[in-house]
Amino acid sequence: MWSLIISGSLVFAISITNSQAQGVNAAVLNAFASQSTIGTNDADGSLSLVNEKAVRRFKHSFKEAADEHWTVGEDSYRVSFVRGSVKHMVDYHLNGQWRNTIRIYDESHLPLDIRRAVKYEFFDSKIILVNELRYGKTLAYFVKITQDGWTKTIRVIDEEIAVIEEFREQ
Repeated sequence: MWSLIISGSLVFAISITNSQAQGVNAAVLNAFASQSTIGTNDADGSLSLVNEKAVRRFKHSFKEAADEHWTVGEDSYRVSFVRGSVKHMVDYHLNGQWRNTIRIYDESHLPLDIRRAVKYEFFDSKIILVNELRYGKTLAYFVKITQDGWTKTIRVIDEEIAVIEEFREQ
């Protein structure tokens, strides 16, 4: 099964098995695709359009976050901030409940066991970008690699590794 996910200017083509389709597909589509409808917050930068429960939960969970930017979508809120060299995007339902967290970073922030698993499967590859998605009790890694003239996106969930996107470099 293939799903097309659009996030801003990024397009993800994700291949998933039928057993994964319900949980992974819904969560990934919600995390990435629905955010293409996100607008902007008040012109003066206030949080008046954001559910106060979402703001409170965010402040409690990410005490060290600074310079966060809230956006309001049709069915969710997103707060974005950068901590160190890691970009964070945290999504909340309109009722203020946490929805998912996306972190974007380079190889240096990738957990060692995930890095080893990817390097074992793709020996001569270079890791160029990681998208980490946490939703519910699931933690998924989307690792972008280059190898032998190919760019690939590798999905790692639990101990399962799969190529979900690949294209030949020009």
